[in-house]
Amino acid sequence: TPGVINASCEFNVETLQPTYRLLIGIPGKSNAFAICEKLGIPASVVARGRSLVAEDSQRFESVIEQLETARYRMEAAREETERLKREFEEFKKKSEAELKSRTAESEAAIKRDRERARELLDSARINSEFVFKQLEALRKKQDSRNLAAELDAARRAVREQMRSAEAVWDSTVFEDSAAGETYQPSHPIRRGDRIYILSYHAEGEAAADPAGDQIEVRAGVFRGRVPLSDVRLLCDMKKKAPPAKRTPIRSAGKVERTGIAGFRPEIDVRGRYGDDGWFEVDRYLDEAVLAGVDTVRIVHGKGTGALKAAIWRELKNDPRVRSYRLGNLGEGDSGVTVVTLK
Repeated sequence: TPGVINASCEFNVETLQPTYRLLIGIPGKSNAFAICEKLGIPASVVARGRSLVAEDSQRFESVIEQLETARYRMEAAREETERLKREFEEFKKKSEAELKSRTAESEAAIKRDRERARELLDSARINSEFVFKQLEALRKKQDSRNLAAELDAARRAVREQMRSAEAVWDSTVFEDSAAGETYQPSHPIRRGDRIYILSYHAEGEAAADPAGDQIEVRAGVFRGRVPLSDVRLLCDMKKKAPPAKRTPIRSAGKVERTGIAGFRPEIDVRGRYGDDGWFEVDRYLDEAVLAGVDTVRIVHGKGTGALKAAIWRELKNDPRVRSYRLGNLGEGDSGVTVVTLK
């Protein structure tokens, strides 16, 4: 009949209830025999009823049943596809947000590193210009009778200049909040954590998860492995207190030397290279002289002996040093040098 389309109402044979879904374009299937079986009518009666249905009608019912099975499968597949699509959209949204956040963090870190590098380059340029001026001044005075004294004065001036420039490296003023105690991080250090490297006085990032007692770190252009004990989570650090004031120590009404509150008569430079180790020892000896101590200990460890040799080479001609020796039994043995100051 023109203007008419076939349709049927879906029926759930398992519950013997309609689903109230109108299926346009799908012919209806008779559920009479299935309902009879569910209602407990004897199987022989149901079988007799089936035998009375025309063969063409049976084939038609079978085709419709196959179509319904295929439709159920397609609908299940479509629902699964929709679910996966929703999960993918949610995952995509989260991934884009995380990528955006990480990109912003990386750009901020790059900006900080560039500013840091610029400061270091400016400092190096200023220091090199200062050293060249000192060398030029010495060259002009090389025939002077007081050359030795002038060399010593120039050396002290260069050392003081380097020390003042060292503040660039330590612009992030943090100190170890667990100094003197066994450090326990607020959470296990993992790759990507912002950290502070004690020996380098620098902020950085854990480039990998810890491996044993070592961890790979990245700080500016530097990337390498350091002892895990040398690393602190940045969130566990606290700001440094202002440097201790140097208090004049008076004797007979005049200032003799300057004391430094909290000075310790020992410095540990284990793990440093020769020049880096001596730079710290050099600064420490100045502080020892100002603090008015007579004897200090330099802990350099045994190792290959290269660090000790580099330090002894400098101590040999240092005007602040009266004598030096290896530590005795109970003082650290050959891993320690005991220095007596003038």
